[in-house]
Amino acid sequence: MADALDGLGSAVHWLRMPLLALAIVFGVTGRLTAQETGSTAATVLRFAPSPRALALGGAYSALADEVSIFYNPARLAVATPAVGASYRSLPVETGLGSTSFALRMGPGTVGGGVQYLNYGEVEVFEPDPASGGEIGIPTGERVGGGELAVTFGYGWSAPGGVQIGAAAKLLRLQLAEAVATGAAFDFGAGFELLDDRLTLGAAVQNLGADLGPVRASPLPRWIRAGAALHIDGPAGLRGTLVAEAIEGGGTVTPAIGFEAGLEAPGDALLVGRFGYDGTGTGDGQAGRWPAHFAVGAGLILDGLTLDYAHRSLGVIGTAHVFGLSLRLGARD
Repeated sequence: MADALDGLGSAVHWLRMPLLALAIVFGVTGRLTAQETGSTAATVLRFAPSPRALALGGAYSALADEVSIFYNPARLAVATPAVGASYRSLPVETGLGSTSFALRMGPGTVGGGVQYLNYGEVEVFEPDPASGGEIGIPTGERVGGGELAVTFGYGWSAPGGVQIGAAAKLLRLQLAEAVATGAAFDFGAGFELLDDRLTLGAAVQNLGADLGPVRASPLPRWIRAGAALHIDGPAGLRGTLVAEAIEGGGTVTPAIGFEAGLEAPGDALLVGRFGYDGTGTGDGQAGRWPAHFAVGAGLILDGLTLDYAHRSLGVIGTAHVFGLSLRLGARD
């Protein structure tokens, strides 16, 4: 058994290089702790789980919808019951997506979500004895892996316009034949002012033990605090300005987004979005890549919302995120 584990460890060690390349393509590697790039576990938690979230720079802790399960469970308390799903296309053979829901239950709202990341297949390398293990040689074998996060949470409205919430997530990480499972927890709070035109949100995310298929690494732990200002303009024009500070690994970085909607015939609403991600990863999580922008659009119909977001991956290409949401009840 020990020899088998040693062999797996060697193979995975040389598998880390192509996987790190994949992470660079995703644009999510970065220093969230004092450790080196790529040393945090559960990469799937670092992606924006919806087009709207990505297009707003990841500044989402003060907003309220079914996607709040991934950012601030407290804001579920005032979310309209709905189900949603999204898928992200990437310039590599991988799969990335999410689903989420929010439903009234008792005095509050229960929410749930699933995030998945399929690494695709990569070639396995083994250490070359002639180089003392410093150089890897291809074995001809190809292996895959992936990550899965399943989250359930509850948000409740307390007196005075305050919301509180908590969420628990189950994690499964697989790399070749090595599998690791674990759990993490989120806690959040929200507050509404000025007849709900100004909303505040704060959350602590991914509190849990280190995790990894071969070697355990810290989860990407964040503290986020944000605000959203909802604006009603003339001629059916609506807007939302969001801003957020995200702390990870001792570094505080900003995220800012703006969306503007214009009422169209048939009770439709056309929405344009623009976001600045000061963290530099494009997904609202702290990192050390150059900061960049994201754009998106949405079409809100009677009970159905179609969303899209786009961001550049530099010379590698672009990422496109598509999503839809189905409202299950009347808006509050």
